[in-house]
Amino acid sequence: MLTFADLFCGAGGLSLGFVLAGLRPLWALDGDPVCGETYRANIGDHFVLADAKGFDFSSLPVPDVLVGGPPCFPRGTLVLAKKGMTDISDLQIGDEVLTHAGVFRKVEKVYVSRYIGPLVRLSLSHGAKEVLCTPDHPLLVRRKRVLYRDETGKKIHRIVYDPP
Repeated sequence: MLTFADLFCGAGGLSLGFVLAGLRPLWALDGDPVCGETYRANIGDHFVLADAKGFDFSSLPVPDVLVGGPPCFPRGTLVLAKKGMTDISDLQIGDEVLTHAGVFRKVEKVYVSRYIGPLVRLSLSHGAKEVLCTPDHPLLVRRKRVLYRDETGKKIHRIVYDPP
């Protein structure tokens, strides 16, 4: 059985795809402890809480496949900053934004990446603007049951979540 490791694993969306494809995870690394809790609950106990920058990877087993997908929103997505709703591409270091954990945190680094892959389209029932994001992007959810469709708009996924 082929093995894999996941950099910037978030809550484990990309890892789950590789597990369903028949690969065995060796380790998954992310710097977010909330994502780590979700990852451990859904994928396994091989989560490593660490910042990839400066991390000594020699302590981890070498996988057959290394995957990584930093979570992101596409340009044009509005996010809630302390200064109000802001296009994600206009955020700057020092701006404070509402995180998936429900608290405002300062932007420490701005990432720009070329992402080629599926996006999840989230629509709120009260008619708010749709949100597009990568499948493993953490989101703040205040309801117990969430339904979303994949990028084709056909398959409906159901998530049961107990907010804090």
